[in-house]
Amino acid sequence: MAIHSDGTATKKVEIKNTWKQNGTTWNYYINNNDITGWKQINNKWYYLESNGDMKRGWVSSNGKSYYLNTVGDIAVNPKTPDGYLVGANGAWNGQSRIITFKDKNLESIIRREIIKLMI
Repeated sequence: MAIHSDGTATKKVEIKNTWKQNGTTWNYYINNNDITGWKQINNKWYYLESNGDMKRGWVSSNGKSYYLNTVGDIAVNPKTPDGYLVGANGAWNGQSRIITFKDKNLESIIRREIIKLMI
């Protein structure tokens, strides 16, 4: 408990091993200290910026690019929302984007046109 100069007292809230929302972002605390860099939490990896804010979207780290989902965890083995493939460790494989078509007729037309350009 802290006693202030005006005589009022406030209880210090302990923040241990938990997420805390700060405005529009989230921070992770261990023993009242916000964490930065890569952190594995509940078997998922997150990246927390130098100010402690949880990162979303693309992040470059140690010469590799990683995609962090909208909830902040690293994407592994899927195609990212913007069409890139990442591996089991979450790192982008370096390949161009994958484009998928919902309209199979359009896909066939585009494939034929690409083949014509290659000949």
